[in-house]
Amino acid sequence: MTNDESQQAREDLAKSVAEQLDAGKSKQDIIKSLTGAGLNSFEAEQFVDHIERLRYEVRKEAYKRAGTKDLGCGFLLLLIGAGITYGTWAAAGPGGGYWVMWGAIVVGAFYILLSGKMK
Repeated sequence: MTNDESQQAREDLAKSVAEQLDAGKSKQDIIKSLTGAGLNSFEAEQFVDHIERLRYEVRKEAYKRAGTKDLGCGFLLLLIGAGITYGTWAAAGPGGGYWVMWGAIVVGAFYILLSGKMK
């Protein structure tokens, strides 16, 4: 088996393990199937642990990106709501009517608070 074929086989095995973990198959069952395929139990356990750590890191990074996006969107929405409120208030003059963009302000604040929970 060439080096490229060996690398491809390892990638296919990693993908298979990740899919089994995503499907909810227990770690012990996956290790058992890997030992049946020729790996010793230590190698199989190390391989599954490695795949679990990689999956965790990928998900952690995805949550971080989503939180950053929510923070930015929330701040922008809050700023727009406050800006429109201030602009209409400043243009209204004494005793005049103005718009309070409370919906944009509340939703923007909600997104900002939500972004802190994305860990």
